[in-house]
Amino acid sequence: MKKITLFRQGIVMLSMLLLAASLTFTGCGGSSDSYDEPSAAQTAPIAGQTQSVLIDAATLKGWVDSGLVNNDDDWEKVVILDVTSATTYAAGHIPGAQLWAGNSGIDRFDGPVLSGNMVLDGAAMDAALQSYGIDERTTVVFAGSGNPGRIYFMFRYWGFPKDRLKVLNGGKGAWTAAGYALTPIAPDVEPSTYSVRDLSFNPNVRAALNEFIIGVENDTVAPVNTLVNNTDKAGGTTGIFDPSGDYVIFQGLIEGGVNVGYANFYEGGSTTAPLKSVDELKTLLETNGVDGSKPIITYCRAGNAASYGFLPIDAALGWDVMVYDGSWSQWGSLTNETEAAFVPDASYALPALLSEWSTDVLVDQHKLENDGAFFPGPYYNINLGLTIEKPTFRIVEGALSPYDAGANSIEIEDREYFETLPEGGAPTSGSGGSGGGC
Repeated sequence: MKKITLFRQGIVMLSMLLLAASLTFTGCGGSSDSYDEPSAAQTAPIAGQTQSVLIDAATLKGWVDSGLVNNDDDWEKVVILDVTSATTYAAGHIPGAQLWAGNSGIDRFDGPVLSGNMVLDGAAMDAALQSYGIDERTTVVFAGSGNPGRIYFMFRYWGFPKDRLKVLNGGKGAWTAAGYALTPIAPDVEPSTYSVRDLSFNPNVRAALNEFIIGVENDTVAPVNTLVNNTDKAGGTTGIFDPSGDYVIFQGLIEGGVNVGYANFYEGGSTTAPLKSVDELKTLLETNGVDGSKPIITYCRAGNAASYGFLPIDAALGWDVMVYDGSWSQWGSLTNETEAAFVPDASYALPALLSEWSTDVLVDQHKLENDGAFFPGPYYNINLGLTIEKPTFRIVEGALSPYDAGANSIEIEDREYFETLPEGGAPTSGSGGSGGGC
């Protein structure tokens, strides 16, 4: 088996670039050589502004009262994204907040297989940014009762640095608990022409299928299943594509992995509550054998619960962490088995040229939390009489290994998006800078 000396190349260079970018900021506003200096004087730093990703309700209230939300008149601007349902948003939201109506994921080929709920591509992300009026001077605040961690992860992936991303700790509940009013009025926002091409691509927060396979094979990563043992047990993971009612091929716990339920990262076990303290988060992970010495990869069924775990580790602890957005709906569908005891027929198994992508060989025997019984490695769901979802494999010329340069198809496509001009050939509003903001 080939060995890798670095799980992620370029992480040191990325850190240096972000540090250099951060030094260009002055107060709450900022300046950068990547776009024209504003003609108007920049405003003074906002009271309560913090370099932390997490902010409290009082800080956000100060930005609302100062007229920064959806501001098109001065240098500083704040856009609040309410990640929730349309019904909940219409019933009342933070003044100026916009409903995140974009997708949380799309269908994409990852390595050898079509997978659902994967990270948005460049075109989809640009459409979202522009519809919310986000530009180079915007600080984005995530403040919903849904799963803001999922959208925070995608902004991080597409290159928004942490100092331009804020999460209202405790969400809308923290806002109302502080005595602040909600409104049913949706703001009228001027669209922008901003693009992720104005940023610097940051794939270091996403674990692709091939990277996870390599990391597990070489014991260079720490897998954390944030759905506790749901993905371990027989019949635990339903298929991700329509029609519903089917299941992935096998279940188990990834080698070297641990179960840390995502609700444990939040006070009272509620994802709408504030995060636990830094010390409590460290204790939670260290008690489960995760100390931050290896890159952490969170996974679940389809990447959503994994994002609930990613947010506190990335935003509060600052540890090296990635979301495996393929999660068990992808991992549990890749096998070389061809016998009826494992799959309905041989067409459900990986083609011979893709055999190195088999993941059932990377499943541990371990003890289940609910009854203490040892789980004997991968359990094949067909033995329960369940309907199995058939994978859609990508046709490749010649053998494709996880170690091949072209194996990470999603991140290759997304990196290429940065290198192409937008439709019509017009330049974007910047040239790779990280911009400014609160």
